[in-house]
Amino acid sequence: MTLTKSPQPLLQPATLPDGENPTWSQAWRRECEARDWLRRFKIHQRERGTKLANAWWLDTITNIEKIRGPGAARTLRDDMNKVKNESSKNRRKS
Repeated sequence: MTLTKSPQPLLQPATLPDGENPTWSQAWRRECEARDWLRRFKIHQRERGTKLANAWWLDTITNIEKIRGPGAARTLRDDMNKVKNESSKNRRKS
């Protein structure tokens, strides 16, 4: 039986909100979550327009902040920006 190694996350975050270094699985989960929220935002933007998508996102990130705390919401936004910037860099290279 051959075990294959899972792919490494594209963007390894430097630290967690509490200042600790993330494990590989934590970094991977955060990147996947950031990509998923970006995907959801783009769907809302396409279906309802930018103005309503921005209102939806503001409500969503406010709820995340209430449940997880402001540090986690800030980290999610930072991770989303990293993923967004990385994907735009890759598109420019093509």
